[in-house]
Amino acid sequence: MSPGEPERDAIQDGVSAEGLVDSADDEEAHESVRNRGAASIIAQGRRRGWKDLEEPDRGRLRLLELRRVFVSPGDLAADAAVIGGEAHHHLVHVLRVRVGEHIALLDGLGGAWEAMVEGADRRALRARLVGPLAALPEPAVGVTVAQALGKGDRFEQVVQHATEMGAAAFVPLVTQRTVVRIDPRDVEAKRARWRQIARGAAEQAGRARVPVVEPPATLETVAGRFGEFGAAILLHPEAPRLGALASGTESVLLLVGPEGGFAPNELERAAAAGARLASLGLYVLRTETAALAALSRILA
Repeated sequence: MSPGEPERDAIQDGVSAEGLVDSADDEEAHESVRNRGAASIIAQGRRRGWKDLEEPDRGRLRLLELRRVFVSPGDLAADAAVIGGEAHHHLVHVLRVRVGEHIALLDGLGGAWEAMVEGADRRALRARLVGPLAALPEPAVGVTVAQALGKGDRFEQVVQHATEMGAAAFVPLVTQRTVVRIDPRDVEAKRARWRQIARGAAEQAGRARVPVVEPPATLETVAGRFGEFGAAILLHPEAPRLGALASGTESVLLLVGPEGGFAPNELERAAAAGARLASLGLYVLRTETAALAALSRILA
């Protein structure tokens, strides 16, 4: 089969000779569901105090109505897009978009465009750009989550759900009581996996930016960066309640310990470096639950 030949296996599954099928059949059935989802997100944004959301325009609603995918800025030309790689696979084989269907293309930097699918082959999907879309704004507070690495997929859960909630960045945190240790040779592969999870979660949530996933760092290294943030908040069950510690600032570093919590000397050094210790209430939470509970309160 030549590189540009349409996907015959896809055609057998009901995909047209252009690699996709016509979209008119069930678009109307999905429209009301999309509108309800858009209205719900807009209402949540108002309650959270997101910037510039007092009078949401049609462009933002339109973004939420469309299927969304992040693409490389290099895939976008003046009036067309040629999409390859993971985005191509996601659109054709996961979302199964169709010829004539309108989709939202996000560049991961805050830009969004509406495009109409024109066709696809094994290597790329072709779309015509219809025009720019007004993206949903980011939360008023930029929260970087420094989450201690945990067993299993706990860090991945935090990346996924905190991205959906509005986290701006993640730091895989290595502490004295961290059980999981990543071989230096595997760091980039792990970061690629975490970035992929963040990208998928941002697409699902309708965000126009993908949170940054930084390299793993020790608590001592992260403490040297406290001055970059309006507030550094370290979760500790014996500290005062989180309350309004993050109010009045535009950036927060949220530090979440491993299953066994931070060691006493780590708490002392973090406090000496300027971190504020805070708790989430009376109950003992799993490390991944604590991160999400704190994030929701900061962004509320």
